[in-house]
Amino acid sequence: MMEELGDVWTDDLFDRQSEADDLVGYLESVVGRPPIREDSHAHVMAIDTAYGHGKTFFLRRLDRHLKATKHVSAYVDAWVDDLEDQPMVALAATLECALSPWAGDSNAIAEGLREFKSKAGKVAKIVGLGLAKRAAGFIITQGAAEAVGEVLSEAKEDTREAVKVNSP
Repeated sequence: MMEELGDVWTDDLFDRQSEADDLVGYLESVVGRPPIREDSHAHVMAIDTAYGHGKTFFLRRLDRHLKATKHVSAYVDAWVDDLEDQPMVALAATLECALSPWAGDSNAIAEGLREFKSKAGKVAKIVGLGLAKRAAGFIITQGAAEAVGEVLSEAKEDTREAVKVNSP
């Protein structure tokens, strides 16, 4: 059952609904414009304010607002999904959940979702490889540091003092 728009903002003490209405209107106008760049419709928006000023409240309600007005919306909570070993998996699952109802009606959405999942899998593999290389570098560096420590512990007192004096 679809949530009613009035229910989304029932406890909105700071009239964020009017801001959401303005933002939805802006987003609809952007989507309606012809693409002016080769990359089509790539846009980035930031909601930035200090801790405790209602970003999460607003964005969660905006997500519900969009869904109540029959727009596609996928809400990703970075605080929750950051705990995932592979955040791309969480993002792909969220997008699939949001877009699946629309994919049956549109071949373009279905194809875009398939393409994203394919690329997300490749990105996850690349990220995993990068993390493995980084971990190997840490292990090698840690091993080298331990080896230097062992050498210094066996060194004569004057050698250890020279290293201390010449160290940054």
